[in-house]
Amino acid sequence: MKMVALNRTANFDFTLTSYGSKIDNHKPVLLLTFASAPAVPVTTSAPAMGTVRCDSEKATNGGKRGCVHPAVVPDFSLSRSNPKWGAMARRVYDAQRVLEGKPGYSKPLHCTTPAQAKKNRQKTCPSSLARPRGMQCDEYPYASAKEGGRVLGKTQSRKMIAAEHNRQCGNQLGQFYNSHRILPGDAFYSRMN
Repeated sequence: MKMVALNRTANFDFTLTSYGSKIDNHKPVLLLTFASAPAVPVTTSAPAMGTVRCDSEKATNGGKRGCVHPAVVPDFSLSRSNPKWGAMARRVYDAQRVLEGKPGYSKPLHCTTPAQAKKNRQKTCPSSLARPRGMQCDEYPYASAKEGGRVLGKTQSRKMIAAEHNRQCGNQLGQFYNSHRILPGDAFYSRMN
């Protein structure tokens, strides 16, 4: 039991555990006891926060167990000045400013399934599209987003980008999905700094 003095605040840690391969949703509840001598202590409960989703899905960190607050929409952000992926970050930044609704910046993107990501990529960057040496076709919104694979020009952008920058950015996006336990349907922002 942790005691808190009057007119003070305190932080409390708790642990959630999820077993197996399914997705579990938890709604933690705090039990609070108020005590002041000589009065009788009073115990009540209070919600700690919104739902916590725990999973051990292969799509998130290779099946390692973990939990997230699904109501919190994470932000994928890369530096436009980074030498490894700066060209890619600048490309996303520029695309967001011209695409209708500023997808990923003003409104969130939503992760999709690997099968749909492949279809999105083929639609926006078909293999028949000529690629200059050392360049790759890049699509924004990302092929891995539900919003990818749309009509070019208005809601979808494609551009040839240095292959290494495209790969590096793709690796960073994959790590972001894993570390934030993003599953198909989950929302995220993509704001480049």
